[in-house]
Amino acid sequence: MGSGKVYKDILVCFCLILLVSFIINLREADGQTPSRSSAAQDTTPRPVLKLQDVSGIPWEVRNKNPLYLNNPSNITSNVIYDPEKNEYIIYQKVGSFDYRTPVHMSPEEFRKYEFGRAMRDYWQSRISGDVAGFRSNLIPQIQVGGETFDKIFGSNVINIIPQGSAELIFGSTFPERKIRLFRKNCGPFPHSTSRKRSR
Repeated sequence: MGSGKVYKDILVCFCLILLVSFIINLREADGQTPSRSSAAQDTTPRPVLKLQDVSGIPWEVRNKNPLYLNNPSNITSNVIYDPEKNEYIIYQKVGSFDYRTPVHMSPEEFRKYEFGRAMRDYWQSRISGDVAGFRSNLIPQIQVGGETFDKIFGSNVINIIPQGSAELIFGSTFPERKIRLFRKNCGPFPHSTSRKRSR
């Protein structure tokens, strides 16, 4: 009888331990389930930079920020005129594959687009000084004629490129009498120290 009671006590202790561990595991698992407020929140990381791809439409205004780079050299643009439909088609390709959806333009739209692009390119080349003879500097190029100058210096064009800095200092002089009148009427200067002059 004693051994049956021992087995029964061991079985009861084992069931109690199993029940307690099951309850503890349920509480831990319940703590890991997301609550209703946190389940509604999005946990995907947000991008730091808000970069947007251009649509490929040529007349669309593009961002001039230096972070937005130009197209790489392997992306080519081709313009084809379709006489049957009387329209221009602009293709952007990477190798032989179409990179963007082709853009269709009427002849008038294409003329306006080309005129705007040519004007932008012209003024950009004038500003940057890429085109020979067009310089953005204040001092124009000086050309010296003769082969002797070219043989000695390697070119007969003189470019004057100002470098360095310029400093302007402004000051004023007041007669001592006006300073005394100012001090008498307005009080001493805030930065001045009280000095007595000997006469």
